[in-house]
Amino acid sequence: MNVEKQTHSKRLGFGEEYNQVDYTFDFGERIYRASQRLGSGVEIKAPSDPHDDELAAVADYLMAEAGIRHVYYEDRPLRPPPLQEPRPLRPDERLLLDHLLAVDDPRVAPLRAQAEHVYVAEDARLPLDLEFGISARVVPPAVPLVRGPVIQAHTIREGADMLTVELWLKEGYLHSIEVDWYDDEPARLPRPYELRPAELR
Repeated sequence: MNVEKQTHSKRLGFGEEYNQVDYTFDFGERIYRASQRLGSGVEIKAPSDPHDDELAAVADYLMAEAGIRHVYYEDRPLRPPPLQEPRPLRPDERLLLDHLLAVDDPRVAPLRAQAEHVYVAEDARLPLDLEFGISARVVPPAVPLVRGPVIQAHTIREGADMLTVELWLKEGYLHSIEVDWYDDEPARLPRPYELRPAELR
């Protein structure tokens, strides 16, 4: 595998600039390309007949590069690999979900009941996206809150460190937590003490 790497200076609005890094991976008969723009995610562009071992080699190379934490091929996460089995929420994930569900509104009560049965179905995009499943739909859907995002919380700090955490629903059931970042991409999920009180959108 021969690798060529090029860095280009790109201009954003308001006169700001960032470096876009482009990669070319030459396997002889097949050439793969990838670009890292803003953030830590990279998408691989492959020929019409990609080989799994070559995709894996490209993904491993990219993950070893500084600042890259996510590698995709056609919106499918390659690195980190998707969960093979669901897992329970970690303590920090549970605290964040509880913070978002602490909204004083009767419409949120079904979501708090659902939270007792929730598990992590997908975490390949952490710390930006955490997707849920529910082990038993014995609890009712949040009928008045059918689709998300329905709840959000902003960080106390502003400026480059400002984040917004959103709770998404699907058909009235807990679906995912997503983190929107404004300047500096987060290295972890925010802690509840870093957030303002949650509110319905």
